[in-house]
Amino acid sequence: MTKNVIQLGGLATAAVILASSASAEIKVNDNLSFGGYLVGSATITDLDNASTSSTMDMDAMKLITVAKFAPVTGTLSLWSGANADPVFLDAHVAYDAGNGVTITGGKFLSWLGYEAFDPVNMTQITYGWNTVPGGVAFIGIPAYHTGVKIETSGEGYTAGFAVLDSNNYLTPVYKGDGRLDHGAGFEAYTTFKSGNFTTFVGAAYDKDDLADLATMSGDIWVQYAAGANTFAFEFCYATLDPKTGSSTDSYFWLFFAKHVFSEKFALSGRVSGGVGDATPADVEFIKGTIAPAWTITPNLEIVGELSYVTYDGLGYDNGVFAGLQARFKF
Repeated sequence: MTKNVIQLGGLATAAVILASSASAEIKVNDNLSFGGYLVGSATITDLDNASTSSTMDMDAMKLITVAKFAPVTGTLSLWSGANADPVFLDAHVAYDAGNGVTITGGKFLSWLGYEAFDPVNMTQITYGWNTVPGGVAFIGIPAYHTGVKIETSGEGYTAGFAVLDSNNYLTPVYKGDGRLDHGAGFEAYTTFKSGNFTTFVGAAYDKDDLADLATMSGDIWVQYAAGANTFAFEFCYATLDPKTGSSTDSYFWLFFAKHVFSEKFALSGRVSGGVGDATPADVEFIKGTIAPAWTITPNLEIVGELSYVTYDGLGYDNGVFAGLQARFKF
């Protein structure tokens, strides 16, 4: 499942779909609905030349409320990650200006990234850009930030542009830096759909005058979905450019495939990798993942994952991750 749950040609309802995709959406009346999820897992990680570690904990919790008073829709959510206190995550108001144009202000999620932020929309437990816990992450994907965005949609396409408090992948996932006097961030994207193919192209830029650091990310993914099968490819390139010293570049890529065998069982596979500038040598990884998923009820899902990772430049050669994750949404 992608981060961008957008119905092409219908941005007036896309904000509601995106907000409720992470929950079962309990409708109170025509104006108010709420939902959320509870996600927990048991995992084991084994890196060569290191001790084996295991966990059993809650991974994330979320409670979301959507209020619709046409042409305005307000969204508010309370979220907690595995090692985070509860915070307000989504907090934005969207105005449907008509003719496929929507203007949104507040705190919202970046458009970039094929893999979802909310774990209930993921087909695996870990991300393609993250090796294994204790390993290394290659990421140019921002998460939540505050600002104003405008989106437009037409037959087979959507596009958007945002002005933000910050837009880099170094801030916490649940917020930007909350400052404009340090420099603003910007983000833009477009999505095209033709037949069974969907193509996304997006870019992010942030200039932090206080840290004298500029960050830039470019992300592209292509998805083919037909019947029980889904295939996708993503490539993301990121640059850190300090005022003094040399810039550092990194990139990651992934291939993804999923087959739905029945209403109760699906199997996903993913191969991903990345390269990052480092001293004294670049860091590289390749990761292979298999993830079965069992739908117990419409509200309860069990997802497993087995990943094997090879490394270069980190002092160890390989790692193994295995886990089971329970996802309850309401």
